[in-house]
Amino acid sequence: MIGEGQSTFIIAEIASAHQGDLGLLTELIDKVHNTGADAVKFQKFITEELVTPSGPRYENFKRIEFTEKTWGRVLDSACKFKWEILADVFDEKSCDFMDELGVSAFKIHSTDLTNPYMTSHTAKKGKPILLSTGGSTMKEIENAIEMIKSHGNHDIILVHGFQAYPTLIEDTNLKMIPKLKRIFNLNVGFHDHVDAEHELATFLPCLAVTMGASVIEKHVTLERESKGLDYESSLTPEEFKKMVQNIRNTEKILGSGEFELSDAMKKYRDEVKKNIVARVDIPAESKIELHMLAFKRSAPGLPPSEAVKIIGKRTKTSIKKDEIITWDKLS
Repeated sequence: MIGEGQSTFIIAEIASAHQGDLGLLTELIDKVHNTGADAVKFQKFITEELVTPSGPRYENFKRIEFTEKTWGRVLDSACKFKWEILADVFDEKSCDFMDELGVSAFKIHSTDLTNPYMTSHTAKKGKPILLSTGGSTMKEIENAIEMIKSHGNHDIILVHGFQAYPTLIEDTNLKMIPKLKRIFNLNVGFHDHVDAEHELATFLPCLAVTMGASVIEKHVTLERESKGLDYESSLTPEEFKKMVQNIRNTEKILGSGEFELSDAMKKYRDEVKKNIVARVDIPAESKIELHMLAFKRSAPGLPPSEAVKIIGKRTKTSIKKDEIITWDKLS
C-alpha cells in the first residue's frame, strides 16, 4: 500500500550499477536487501531500441546489456528476499519480458513520457506504473496520465526529479511534490540524484517526505571509486541503510497529523500546566474570591480557565495555602 497513512515506499535503484557483471550485480542484491528497502528496481533495455549508434552512451549501453537468460538469473536471485521487484523498461519487448518474469510494477522513464506507444503498451499490462516527470511540461505529464488511464490503468505514481550527473541541490525543487499532488490528485514520489558525496545525500529524501513524497527512489552501488555508471548520485549499501533509517525517523517526527495527546504529552501536561491553588489559607465555609486564588504548577487539578466558575462558591472544608482547589472541596 502506497499513499496517505502508509509508510514511505523506498526503492533501491540498481539501474546500471552492475556494469554488465552478473557477479557484481548478485553481490549488490545480497547487500542491498539488508538496508531496509521495500523494493529493488532494475533497468531492462535493448540498446538498439534505446539510443542510436552515434549516441554518446551507445557503446556503454551495449557493453552492459544483459541477455534475457541472464535477466532470468538476476530475478531468481532477487526473488529470494521479501521485497517488491520493479522494472524500468525502455522498449516494448523489454516490457513484455519483465512482465513475464513477474515484476510487481513498471517505471516509465522520463525519456518515454512523451512516447504514447510505450506508455500505452506498459499501461496495458495492468500493473502499477511509476511515471517519471523529469524534464517534462505539465501538459506532457497530463497527456501521459490520460493515455495510461485510457487503458483502464489508474494505479499511477508520479515521480519528481531528474538526473543531471549529479543534480544540483538548487535544481531539486521539492515544492513541485505538493504541486503535482494537487494538480493531478495522484501520489507523488521523488528520485534523488544529488551528489552522493554531498552532506545532504542521505537527508534530502527526508525533506521530500516532509513535502508529501510517498515513494523514495535512490541509486545504490557497491562503491563509487571505480566511477561506474550513475556513480555520482549512488549511495553505498551502508549509506542507503542510513538513509532508510533517516526516513523512518522522519516519519516518526511527522506523526499522524491527528490532534491527540500521547502518553508522553499527557505526562508533560501534568507536569507543566498550571492549576488553581489557594493563595492563602482559606477557612471552611469561606466564599471564594479571586484574590484567594493562585495559578501554579502543582498536582493535577483544575485549570485557570475554571476560576470564573469557582469564584462565589463556598468551601466545604478548610484549604491550606498552595493546596489544589477541586470541585469536591466546594459547595
